[in-house]
Amino acid sequence: AGFGKSLLKKVRQDLSLLSAACEGTAKSTNEVRQLIQDLSTDQVPKAWQRFAMAKVTATQYLSDLVKRLEQLRTVVSCSSLQKHRLWYGGLFFPEAFLTASRQAVAQEKKVSLEELNLLVQIGGDAPPHDDAFEMTGLHLEGAAWANGQLVVTDELSVALPLLWLRWVHIDSPEFKQTADYLRVPVYLNTSRSLLITAFSLKTPKDIPNAVWVQRSVAVTLWTKQ
Repeated sequence: AGFGKSLLKKVRQDLSLLSAACEGTAKSTNEVRQLIQDLSTDQVPKAWQRFAMAKVTATQYLSDLVKRLEQLRTVVSCSSLQKHRLWYGGLFFPEAFLTASRQAVAQEKKVSLEELNLLVQIGGDAPPHDDAFEMTGLHLEGAAWANGQLVVTDELSVALPLLWLRWVHIDSPEFKQTADYLRVPVYLNTSRSLLITAFSLKTPKDIPNAVWVQRSVAVTLWTKQ
């Protein structure tokens, strides 16, 4: 919450400064001139680029920021993240969420971090567990999802249905049954420059894993609207 407040304060200060400059009530400093140049060409000012994000215009950035802050406001006020549907790509630091949630579950179950691994359920009914995190907004590239497994598609990218993430014990039957599943990389966005984690996903037995690798199958958390 502190990060979001700090970023919002900076954006508001810059926009107020820009407004004052346009009205002639602010001095024309190098900072003001750079701000004018950036926003007049719809570029995101460097001072606003405090978290990893795809290359977007300033207009797109502000629209996206509003959505992120709205989610942050509701997350801060909710009693449990497991009871809140998260726009995963809208978290400022999605990799930090994985670390924090793993630590929380490990503490609750009184096990070490090494004893927990990530289990993902895509689509279907919500799992009957109170330790599942519900996620939305993810996309699949190079494949589609149907009947609980990857399927071949000609689409470059398809939206995934709601999914749930759980940290389960490595000795649990539900984790062991994913042993032969395909490890699919999960990237922040379509640039694939920032790897967040990997999901173990079921594949049809008649399609070799090499096919999915050749198709560069991957999951992305954030997609430009």
